[in-house]
Amino acid sequence: MLKLLKNPSLILIFSLLAGVFPQVYVAKYDYPDFLSRLPASSAQKTAYEVWGEMMESSVAFNAKATQVLGSGRRAISWGGEKEGSSSYVTRIFGPSADTFEAIVEGYSMDEEEQVTFLRDFFSRWMNNRAGESIRVWIDEDGVRHDPAQELLDAKGRNKAINMSFLNNFDPQTASHEQLMNKWSEFISKTNNSPYSYLTPGTRRKFFKGEFSSLVDPIDDYYDMVPNLGAPEKYMSEIEDTSVGWEVKFAPQKSYGEFQEMIAWFKKTMGRGGELFQAPGHQRMVVPIGGNFNRSKAAELTKAAQALIVLEGIAGRSGIETADYKSIIDDYEIIEALEDGYETNRGPLRVDDEDRFINNSISIEFRSGTKNSRVARFIQASMASRFSRGDFTGISKADSWNIIGEYSTYPDEDDLVERFGLTRSQAQRAAQKLRRAGLSGYNIALWNWYDDNPMLGDTKKAILKNLTRDYLIDVASLRHTNYENLKKAVISLQREWVKSSNIAEDVKKYMMPARKFSDKENFHKFKPGTRMNVDVNKIDLGVEYSAKFPLKFEGDYAMIEDGSGGYNRQRLMDGKMSWLQTRVDMSPEEKEEYLKKMAVDLRDRLGGEGEPERLFEDGHGHGLDIAYKIKDSKDRSWRIEWDGIGRNYTPSGEVLVESVRAGSIEVVTPKFEPNMDEVQAVYDTFEKNNALPYIKAGGGHLNIDLTAFEGKPKEFARFLATFHEYRSVIAFLFQDLNRIKSAEPVDISEEFAQKLANWNGSEADLKKALYNEGYFNKRVGRKTRYTHLDVSAYFQDVIPPKFISDDFDISNPKVPWRPAFRVNPKIRKAEVRMFNAPRDAYESALQMKLFRAILNKALNKNDEISGEMQSISHEEYLERPDRLIDDLKKMTDDLGLEMREFRPLAGEALSNVEHYTQMKFYKPLADQLTNNPKFTNWERAVRPRGARSAISSEGRAYTGEISPQAREFQRLRIQSAEDSAYNRANAATNLSGLPQLKKKTNCVTAIRDLIGQ
Repeated sequence: MLKLLKNPSLILIFSLLAGVFPQVYVAKYDYPDFLSRLPASSAQKTAYEVWGEMMESSVAFNAKATQVLGSGRRAISWGGEKEGSSSYVTRIFGPSADTFEAIVEGYSMDEEEQVTFLRDFFSRWMNNRAGESIRVWIDEDGVRHDPAQELLDAKGRNKAINMSFLNNFDPQTASHEQLMNKWSEFISKTNNSPYSYLTPGTRRKFFKGEFSSLVDPIDDYYDMVPNLGAPEKYMSEIEDTSVGWEVKFAPQKSYGEFQEMIAWFKKTMGRGGELFQAPGHQRMVVPIGGNFNRSKAAELTKAAQALIVLEGIAGRSGIETADYKSIIDDYEIIEALEDGYETNRGPLRVDDEDRFINNSISIEFRSGTKNSRVARFIQASMASRFSRGDFTGISKADSWNIIGEYSTYPDEDDLVERFGLTRSQAQRAAQKLRRAGLSGYNIALWNWYDDNPMLGDTKKAILKNLTRDYLIDVASLRHTNYENLKKAVISLQREWVKSSNIAEDVKKYMMPARKFSDKENFHKFKPGTRMNVDVNKIDLGVEYSAKFPLKFEGDYAMIEDGSGGYNRQRLMDGKMSWLQTRVDMSPEEKEEYLKKMAVDLRDRLGGEGEPERLFEDGHGHGLDIAYKIKDSKDRSWRIEWDGIGRNYTPSGEVLVESVRAGSIEVVTPKFEPNMDEVQAVYDTFEKNNALPYIKAGGGHLNIDLTAFEGKPKEFARFLATFHEYRSVIAFLFQDLNRIKSAEPVDISEEFAQKLANWNGSEADLKKALYNEGYFNKRVGRKTRYTHLDVSAYFQDVIPPKFISDDFDISNPKVPWRPAFRVNPKIRKAEVRMFNAPRDAYESALQMKLFRAILNKALNKNDEISGEMQSISHEEYLERPDRLIDDLKKMTDDLGLEMREFRPLAGEALSNVEHYTQMKFYKPLADQLTNNPKFTNWERAVRPRGARSAISSEGRAYTGEISPQAREFQRLRIQSAEDSAYNRANAATNLSGLPQLKKKTNCVTAIRDLIGQ
């Protein structure tokens, strides 16, 4: 044995295994202190990479443990609890063998009743016909179950009962003694889980005391055990409560197994196709070492509680009035994390240190768990930061207080001082808030306004004015009934939470920072060999976007949904019927806000001079607000209001009061960007709490095509390479909700193959791209609404009748036309599919990815498959393994590092799953029912030379209006008429509860910040 231990090869093997399969050792109480005998997160992974790994595991159920650095190779474990009263609990728990056997002898049955019961039981249990048998059943998925054929336990062993003991047994003629003997024999063969051998319906009848001559229900939870199979793996025990039962889940070794357990529980306990609720209480147990940053862990926990409350209020969860959910103040959280004490039961609870395992902290999430989107984000953000000890961007817990002195007991002096209310308004507002009794849930009074590190000065100023409006509305309430007053305050506060959009600021604060391996050069492609064409020097232009700090809130026409509720009405053109705006920044406020951003960006880029107000119409509607600034290199940058929401009269006039929402867009010059310039955009966003948002707005990447002049084969390779990976790229960088805005082009497989092996001229390629329809051909959409718009490349061959000025696609009086917006001086490819990159890291990845595609096109001659990848987001959701395989294939082929892109795949999986489960989800085909493809495109013309080049600017469309376009316009006009009718007649408030309305103008407050 000593020789074996000294064998160098064995020592090496053991060392390697120890790095992959960490320790499993004795648990304190029932919680395992382990790091799973499964691959763990590599010690080299950043907190962000662990976060992405956890998001991926939440859908793909990867059993990969999250190791905590500095804890002695231990990992985070997960558990939960769920209360209920439904008899459906018998799907996962049942009485032990002794308890079930006793129902015959111990339930006061006389001999005659025993005979009656056992004859009925065995006759039906021995029946093989589903529907009649109490042993055989067919589930909702059409799967037949027979525990006499197959019944697998948690380890996959077949525990099917052998029915040979019932050969030649006729229960209807058997004596009492024979029946009792068979009963005992049956019980002995059930592996201490009799319910595992009964149909679900039969178990429920036993639970309710409704089976045969059974009188008493079998609902003594104390002696129940998990049924065989998955319940053994996932369930620990069951207890009775004052209203029913509480089940406890077995601790899981990884987040993937934990999420798989939740998915199993929701499906198993559901009925009629409806999923059951997730475990209401979920727990994270984190082993820690001596260097664990307790102060910043407490700060992160403060933020987690705030996010749970914000999301709970916005989602109408009833958290404000729930039992045992009192807000935990800052001091209590800090004391718990720094000194090891247990907090009270609130939206979350910090347990006594070492409660479950030695040298550990544990946090119980007691609210926000039914919403998987919220729960996953919070749990992954906390666990990933805890596991790496990475609290970048997180303040010390005692450096500020989020729950201030007057958060739980409103004080009129505080309301006057902080929010500028009159004394009378403050008195009435404070009195109403105190009477409503929301205590710590007066979240608008939390400290969002002073030292809060999550918000910048601009948002604090805007938010303070919104809170003033909220308090004035509270002061004006006239309810005399306590319950009605509470409902009114809750309704107003809910709208304050939604329109303030603070939840997104808190999420940005909590999410692990993405770390650059080489910040100065992270956006560059590194091929490893010399490049004939340096793709890092090809000029780019980027259109960054972000959302304004206040979120639009308004009323829309509603229709009954058939279940007593209401949904927003969809008009004939597919849009919703706007009635009124209640909360939004006005155009004047947005103009001042954009000017402040322009000043801040100019200063950050080292520029000089005042921002220049631009008066131009870039989208055809004339509502643009834009500023131009110059950087230190005298290059022009533009900051504008984009994606403006608006409504029209049937005659095509903009309803001024309907102009709303939209995004901030920052347009860079055509340049070779460096990372400091990219970071300047995000520093400006952060200073003003402008939040890039993947579900709205985009991040267009413009690529200068000068490098492809006279190189048609290389440009065709560029497109073919993009086609080969376009689905996986879209999954990473294009939210499912945005595909309609940038569709994949629909070209033939034959043409895709030709592009991969192009041997024609540049003129031939341009004609082929146009004739094949390499643009959006749908009525009601613009030709550039594609993944990758290359119309600037083939503009020379577009028939002149299709080149015209941009038009307002939403105006009912402006008919749709087949039109291209081009400029002979601009030769670019525009990547329109990208979400708005949320930070400089994500923007750099987008640049690096397309530089890698450029490199394959310009610097390599290897074979390209010509495959036209066409995999939907929904298909990747069903096959996460295929997504990861495709991602690996792409990064290997292009010379990129997969680890940099994989967290985006994990996040996208979770987002797509959440979106497809929403009741508002519509597949892309359903979204485009009003947008048929226009077919009368004329063929390409001979390439125009420089002297005969055509620009679309100022060029009117003179072609005919097609029947398809006329029909689309008819839908638009009819929708405008219906919308006008709704505005005149529809109720704006079906709930009857008061609605928050913005009253205070923030122009002065924003203007005062300029130059600070």
